[in-house]
This record gives sequence, C-alpha cells and structure tokens, in this order.
Amino acid sequence: MRQYQTLQETYSFSERYQEQVADTMRETFEIVSIKDEPIVSLFKLDYSLKPSKNKKQIFNTLQIDNIAIIFDPKYNYKIEMNQKHRFPLRSTTYYSEDVSSDNKVKEFFKDYIEDTLSALFVKRNSEIIDIFCSFIESENAVVIEVVEMRRDQVNKYINSGFFHQLVGDSIVYASRPLIHDGIEHYISTNNIVRNVAEKYISSAFVSILGVFDLALYHKLNEIATIYYEGAECCGKILFCKEDDAGDSAVLFVDRMPLTNYKGVRKLLEIAQENIFLLSNGKEITGFIEWTDELNNRINGYSVTFVSHAKWDLAETGNRKMKIFHVSYGIPEFPKAPLEEAEFAACFNQAFSDKYNYRAIWDLCGEAKNQQKGTMLVISEQAAAEASRLSNQCIRLEYKADKRDFQSSIKYISSIDGAVLIHPDGNCHAIGVILDGTADTRFGDRSRGARYNSAYRYLHSSNDKNCLILVVSEDGMIDLIHLNNL
Repeated sequence: MRQYQTLQETYSFSERYQEQVADTMRETFEIVSIKDEPIVSLFKLDYSLKPSKNKKQIFNTLQIDNIAIIFDPKYNYKIEMNQKHRFPLRSTTYYSEDVSSDNKVKEFFKDYIEDTLSALFVKRNSEIIDIFCSFIESENAVVIEVVEMRRDQVNKYINSGFFHQLVGDSIVYASRPLIHDGIEHYISTNNIVRNVAEKYISSAFVSILGVFDLALYHKLNEIATIYYEGAECCGKILFCKEDDAGDSAVLFVDRMPLTNYKGVRKLLEIAQENIFLLSNGKEITGFIEWTDELNNRINGYSVTFVSHAKWDLAETGNRKMKIFHVSYGIPEFPKAPLEEAEFAACFNQAFSDKYNYRAIWDLCGEAKNQQKGTMLVISEQAAAEASRLSNQCIRLEYKADKRDFQSSIKYISSIDGAVLIHPDGNCHAIGVILDGTADTRFGDRSRGARYNSAYRYLHSSNDKNCLILVVSEDGMIDLIHLNNL
C-alpha cells in the first residue's frame, strides 16, 4: 500500500486540525451558495496489513485494531454522545480481503466508517460525501477526514463533478498549513473556490476539445467585464469539437483568439437569442444557430454571459446540466428551481394554513419567468400597505378570480418595484417602492438592491405574516420570511 505524506504528530488527530478543516468546508460551501452545512469529523484508525494465509492467492488482509473519533461539534446527532463528543471506541477485529490498491483501501475505510456511524447513530440522516486518508507511517495509523451532508441535500449535488472537486480541494487546502506548519501555506476560501473552478473548467474542456488551458477561467471573466458601445456583456459561446457543428455553422476565415477580449466581446453581439459563437478552446471559429437537435447531438459546454461580470457554464448534449454561475470571478452553484412543495411549506407556515397557496403559486409561475427580475410581496395587510405607500406605488384592485390575471402578472411585474398581493390572490398595488431601515445583521452585500430591500422591509415591518418572493435578474429565486431573519 502506498504511503502518504506523514502528518506531524501535533496535528495528526487534534481538535485544532478538525476545526480548521470544518471551518474551511463551511466557508467554501457558503461562498458557492450551498445552504446546508457539511458535517466534518475525524477518525483515527490503527491498522495492520497481513499477508493472506491462502497460498493459492496472493493478497493482503487489512485488520482494524482500534478506532478513535472526534465528531464535528455541529454533528446532527451529538445529543447521543458524551459531553465532549469524542471518545475512543474499541472495535472488534475486522478483516477485508483483497486489499491490494489504494482505492480498495479507501473504499474499505469508507464502508467501515459508514457502518460505525450507522451503529452509533440509529437515527442518522446523513450520507458520507467522501473521505480523505492521511497515512502515518511511523504509527501504522491513518487519520481520515469524513465529510457528510444531510440526505435531503446530497441529491442536489451528488452528480456534480464541480461539487466533488470543491470538497476534495477544500480538505487539501485546509490541511496543508497544518501539515507543513507554515503560515505561508494558508489560502483564503475565496481563492480556494476560484482555484477549484479554474481546475474544473480546464479539465472538463480538455476531455471535449483536447486543449488544456488553466487560464481559460480567467479569460472568460475578462470577456465578461468588457463593455461594447456602453452595453454590458451578453451573448453565448459554444465550446465543442469543430467537426461536431458540421454544415450548420458559419465559419470565419480569420479566427479571433480568445485573448483578444475586446474582439470577442464585439462578436458576442452576434450571439443573441438562439445564436451561439463557436470556439475550439483557443479561438472563436464562427457562429451557429442553435436548435433542439443540435442540443441533443453536440457534447460540449456553453458559456452564457448574463450581464456585467456574470456568466453561466452549462453542459450540452446528453446531460444538459448547468454547472455553475460566476459573479465577479466567484463561482456558485445554480439555485435549484423553486419547487411547489417548498413554496407551499413556506406559504402555509407564514399564513398558518388560512389560505390556499395555489392561488399565489400560479402567479409565481409567471413572475419567476420575468427576465428583468421582480418581487412579489404577499401580505395580509396588503390593502393597508398599499394605502400607506400610496406615494410610492400604483394602487389597483385586481381580483384573483379574473381569468386573465395569471397571464397579466408578467406584464404588471415588469415595471420597477414590487407587486403587493394578499394571500387570497388579490393584487392591491404594483411598482411598490419598499421602505425599511438597514440593519447590519441582515442582507447580503453580494446580492442586488431588490434582494436587500426585501430584507429591510420585512425586518422593519410590523406585519408578522408576510412572505416575499424575489426573482433576481440572474435568475435566482428567493423566498424571504421571518424565519430567514
């Protein structure tokens, strides 16, 4: 079995080591907009490898002699543990045959820890995302960092290669300064996330294009910041093999290098609606009119420039998966579409099951398609608020039972300001400029004015039964209510 770099004894199994790893993981999750906190625990296993007694086959037998555990203080089921949440656990001797490679050793440890956690926590509702092994040569021991997530959250990210690379690199970057005991090895979590995105996009593109360019992420960020005749960057680029586009493409005689940022930005004016620029990873080679047939056939990656310094990366072809959204150089996971069950739960909690959420849900379906973003303020005091804010809104009486109301919401929500609706579905005002007092405890400086004004209004309002749906220009949808504060 290959031996990994020896950890210094000081950090091989300490609370400091665990705290550094756990804090880094939580910060990186927060940066990329993963709402659920990871559970990070440490296991130290004493093990021995013994040759098989079976002379017909040559393999090793892995024996676990002892296991010690430090649990993350935020572990979901810590109430079942002792006060300090850490203890040594003597295990029965456990054998696993055919331990002949690092991968098999890792899989064995993962299964063993999975069994240990399940035995300790009968009500356990989390899954191991990955484990990371650091073998201590002098002690015949291994320190294992275990990263878990709640089962209802894992499915949102389990198929994302970017997610798994983020988890792995976060552990590496968090461990490095502790292993080497050098402050120069520390790296900020923002830089960790950026580095992961750079590595991911470079390795992903090389599998399609055969071109490895670690600077590609930087190039796309540079293009996203270029204005053209005063307009923010928008448009689309399809990265695929040149032969895949076939006769559908219009090719340039003189190709534009991706490093000619102003030139690429100018060409993006072509790539509106269903037109994509084509790129081989080095240059812009032409453009193509996008169709469903091409989307099903061409395996590649698309980059959509949303607005200034903001762009999306997605896969085309079989998977058609949005990978991440980038805002000012920082990647984040695309926000999952608002599900009816999630909205219903928030709505019923806010209004104590007094109204049928369906009337509002149908309106949300139209509002969330508003490309410029909008905001629905759902309040039992909608009529009174419309009167109070009469100088800052356009008051109206629009009944929910009118057949054309649902289709009209996309028009009446297109102007600046919020739409003020009673939970029974009746609309009382549009273009509402919300008031409220800023509070440093609430809001998010990385988000726009619409999102933060919703927090200010809800924090300052006397209305305890209020739910706000925020649709941002970049497509993010947030439900804001008192439980968020």
